Amino acid sequence: MPFILIYLGANLLGLASVLLWPYIGPYATILLIAPYIVRHAAHHFGRDRRIGVHRRVKALP
Repeated sequence: MPFILIYLGANLLGLASVLLWPYIGPYATILLIAPYIVRHAAHHFGRDRRIGVHRRVKALP
């Protein structure tokens, strides 16, 4: 089931990119993918802060 959801999500993202292409050109794909990249980066930054990765790196000799 998760594979089907990923497949449908990728198809919808591609369809949205194709529909926006005539209006904004190659930036359509970037504008559609940017929120996912930001969310991914924020999630990992928050996870690193919760487990203290940055403090351990500073403590290395």
